[in-house]
Amino acid sequence: MKRIDHIVLRVKDLDVMKNFYETVMGMDVIHEHEESVTFDNPKLTLVKGADVVNKEAYNGLYHHAYLLPSLKDLGTFLIHLKNFEVTWIGGSDHGFSKAIYFRDPEHNAIEVYVDMDPSVWPMADNNKIRFVTQRLDMKAIRDLSDAQFTKLPKETIWGHVHLEVDDIEKGRPFYIDTLGFEVKIETGPSLFMSKDGYHHHIAMNNWHHAKGLLPNNYTGIISYTLLLPELPAQTLTDPFGIIVKINED
Repeated sequence: MKRIDHIVLRVKDLDVMKNFYETVMGMDVIHEHEESVTFDNPKLTLVKGADVVNKEAYNGLYHHAYLLPSLKDLGTFLIHLKNFEVTWIGGSDHGFSKAIYFRDPEHNAIEVYVDMDPSVWPMADNNKIRFVTQRLDMKAIRDLSDAQFTKLPKETIWGHVHLEVDDIEKGRPFYIDTLGFEVKIETGPSLFMSKDGYHHHIAMNNWHHAKGLLPNNYTGIISYTLLLPELPAQTLTDPFGIIVKINED
């Protein structure tokens, strides 16, 4: 079930960022104004308003993650990326997923991944998942491709949002007690939470010792929308200064 519906990022150079998400990511513009651009498939809005590109560790986005339908689609996307000078972070086989990581022109990290069948997920005790990170064989995935990339597949959704935060413990009451997420992975200074038994819809970490609230003139995440039909529609702010919209846009 899709749980994340819409992500909003504050940007410095709207034209450059629009070109990246339209050309490199293969997303369709559905609304455009002087101060913002909204894409579909999945829904992403870029809002002009920053004058500093954030390359520091503040509360905010660690990465936003596109979930593709198949490994063939990931292979096609990998071949497509070879035509662009993206800033690579790497590729990982997590057991429950196979993922690649890179950055957009304003340093926001992006994950593009494919889920493995739940029957092969590396499970731990108490219905939790073991966190595994192995090198991804990108050539083998590229070799699966049987098509040329034009757009992201129409079935692409936001798979998860991974946050960088100053104190993981501040997030537990909000995400677990208030929103009802279940802990699926917990590894030192990181916490992965989900609904429906998924490996994670929301993650947070303090790997780089985030220093607190993101200044409002810096690039980064403004808000995201969660589809939680078990809860009433509402707009909240999480303990890290990020607006979280529940069942509303």
